Amino acid sequence: MSMQDPNRPPRQRPAGAPARPATPVVAVVVAAVAGLLGLLILRNVQNDSSDAGFSGGGTEEVTDSTDFTDDTTFDSVPDSTVTPVLVRAGATVVVANAANKKGAAGLLTDELKARGYDTGKAFTANSGTLYDTTQVLAAPGDATALAVAKTVLLEMGLIGEPGILDESAPVKQSDVGTATVLILLGLDKANQSLLPLGGESTTATTEVFVEASAVVQGS
Repeated sequence: MSMQDPNRPPRQRPAGAPARPATPVVAVVVAAVAGLLGLLILRNVQNDSSDAGFSGGGTEEVTDSTDFTDDTTFDSVPDSTVTPVLVRAGATVVVANAANKKGAAGLLTDELKARGYDTGKAFTANSGTLYDTTQVLAAPGDATALAVAKTVLLEMGLIGEPGILDESAPVKQSDVGTATVLILLGLDKANQSLLPLGGESTTATTEVFVEASAVVQGS
């Protein structure tokens, strides 16, 4: 084996001669770098595709199809201005003074007569009778008397149903006579005028209904 002289100049490669092939180590490094670059490029492409899938026209819009239309209905408010049917004729009405107010029964009788009621003579209730609240009584089983008694309640501003006219009333039967409606005038309505109702006056039939909702209780 010969030793190369260190003072000998290096050998020059002839012009046009092919380059010396790279060593195996360099080839491996280059291949690794190329593969890594390929993976990075592929990942970027996939990320771009994923972003495009979640934006723009590729997204399916979710809408709520719940119908919030309020279909609730409410009953109409009762008309408080209903014109009552006033039945004033067909039954005789008498007034008994149960308020110990002189002349009160006569004044009410006159006003009832002026309104169109069939009235009898006013009188005073049995001795010692004193009512704080006026009562209206009607003969039992008499539809006309009941209808007239209801009208009296309305026009006097009283709430409730007529009572039954029988022997328990604190009056003399001779004073009542043939009357089928009795007003026991108490302190609450003594010397007070009837309400100015503008109802329709009619003659009672077998069934008469009076609209009590149209009445405001008087003081």
